[in-house]
Amino acid sequence: MTPALRAQVEKIKQTSHENAQERSSSGRSSSSASTSFDDGSGGNWGFGAWLIGETIGQVANWQAYKLRKRFANPSVVSLEIMPHLGINPPDYYLAMPRVRGNWGLFSTDFRYNLLIEPAVEGYRSFRTLDWQILQLNLVTTRPVTFRVGTGFSHESAARRAFHESTFALEGRLKADQLGWGAEYRVSKDYETGAVPRREFGVRGQYQVWERGKTRGYLMLGGFFQRYYGRVNVGGIQGGITLVMNN
Repeated sequence: MTPALRAQVEKIKQTSHENAQERSSSGRSSSSASTSFDDGSGGNWGFGAWLIGETIGQVANWQAYKLRKRFANPSVVSLEIMPHLGINPPDYYLAMPRVRGNWGLFSTDFRYNLLIEPAVEGYRSFRTLDWQILQLNLVTTRPVTFRVGTGFSHESAARRAFHESTFALEGRLKADQLGWGAEYRVSKDYETGAVPRREFGVRGQYQVWERGKTRGYLMLGGFFQRYYGRVNVGGIQGGITLVMNN
């Protein structure tokens, strides 16, 4: 075991604190700047209101269309509970439990990401709370789902939250008995230009039981995380996935 692998958590914390210090410095330097707004186009307010109303109407129609498909495609309205784990023994371990709710066009996805690294003093840890507040299920066919999302990732070390985006593609085969998925996440600190984390994961799952409208799957896959463009963490992920359909 090399010292480089054993120090991943400390490297992540160090880069996180360095970014926080840079963020504080840039905040002080820009605090004296002033911005003025000159609105000389009052007539555009009417057009803006019309555009907002039109957009809301189109989204409502799109949502109604997707909800009509929920009987042919139960995943359109569902709750997914995913107590997943990641490992790269003996260097580090990850707890990655998450919950996602799907309702037609919309989803929301909450994940707790805890990186644990054995150390002389016991263990070191680094954690984030990742909430994709709004995800749009742009494609919701029976065999394929494609979604994009936006939310935030909160780092416990620096006590900062960063904007995070996701892109995910999922597939289902043999009447949902088999499944696969790929997901990309990226967070951004707009004040410093840093990228706190990039992440890519793939997985496959196999149905092992069904009771009523609830299905249980065994999941196995891999993940790769890169923190602040410097520190890499990767390994195997696995666990179970519970899917409760409407």
